[in-house]
Amino acid sequence: MRRLGTLVPIAAVALSLLFCAPAAALASPATSAVAPAAVSSVATSTTPVFDRSNIISDANMLASASMSAADIQTFLDGQPGVLKASTFRPPDHNGVRNSAAHMIAEAAQAWGISPKVILTTLQKEESLLGNPAPSAFALKWAMGCGYTDSGPLPGYDGFGRQIWLGTRTLASHRVGWIPGAADRIDGVTIYPADASTWSLYSYTPHFGGNKSFWNLWLKYFGDDPKAAPPAIGIAASPTSVRLHAPFVLFGALTAGANGDACVVHVKKPGSAHWAVSSYRLAYGANATYAYWWYRYTPKLRGVYQFYVDFAGASGRSAQTSRAVKVTVK
Repeated sequence: MRRLGTLVPIAAVALSLLFCAPAAALASPATSAVAPAAVSSVATSTTPVFDRSNIISDANMLASASMSAADIQTFLDGQPGVLKASTFRPPDHNGVRNSAAHMIAEAAQAWGISPKVILTTLQKEESLLGNPAPSAFALKWAMGCGYTDSGPLPGYDGFGRQIWLGTRTLASHRVGWIPGAADRIDGVTIYPADASTWSLYSYTPHFGGNKSFWNLWLKYFGDDPKAAPPAIGIAASPTSVRLHAPFVLFGALTAGANGDACVVHVKKPGSAHWAVSSYRLAYGANATYAYWWYRYTPKLRGVYQFYVDFAGASGRSAQTSRAVKVTVK
């Protein structure tokens, strides 16, 4: 990572977003990941082809439950890199010593980003999946977060902080995208197809680095990252609010069609039961997925939980998302 962010013309995105802003700085629905993705040309061949305007689908980037901590550890055990070692237990972002797998899973759940994205970034930035004896610098700046062209920023160094802040940055960078938004990369104007591709370019503003991300994803996970997995996704932005302050729930439905009913369920603070909160109609459908979103205003303090499901239609199977939490203070 060499660029920390791109200023976008919305008041909801503070200048601090450039420096790995907290979740509370994330999206207003008009300019966030709830907006539909622009349709990008996709090769018809069965062989994956790199498309610099469409590197990764929102569904793949937001699949934070795609790997558990145990799954991540199993994956790391199959790699030659140092991260699998039982003796590798550096301090996490809170200063508590933990395994790399635990830190990756924790950050993925907290910021709604796939562990596969984190793992791929660790290899892209400092080759930590493949190197059994990385340098101290590589571990100190594992995800490249905060190491800018003008020099390193204080408070970003250390493996645990890199996992947490790097994942947070990938989530926060999604805010700047709207359909048709242009970005200038290596002297060329491009139009990222979705918020996730926009985020990758905000994180690494070079074609080479993002081609590397795409190639590494194919190498480690075997599928094209822009091909959405069979699931319905959910994320919240922000994940901590004050009483009566609205927040946004959003996600993508694989093989979705405009008008598909996505049912949002809520478990309110103090309740032991789930209840239907809203029926949302999917929109912005393209060849791989459709979107849904929902603005919610809390009336109680405590922890809210949400999940979304799709009942299935026209031969498409039913899908149920993971649950996400929002804390109301």
